[in-house]
Amino acid sequence: MFAGKHNVRDSGTLAQMAALIAGPVGKRLMYRNLIADNGLPSGARS
Repeated sequence: MFAGKHNVRDSGTLAQMAALIAGPVGKRLMYRNLIADNGLPSGARS
């Protein structure tokens, strides 16, 4: 997250917001991936 902020630090606020909104376009978050086991022994979400 912070690397992304660092990479656009010279852009204006509107350009940063546009880049943020354009990021997830064309990507899908499926429910089964959201609740999938993450391999942690406690089962906690990280």
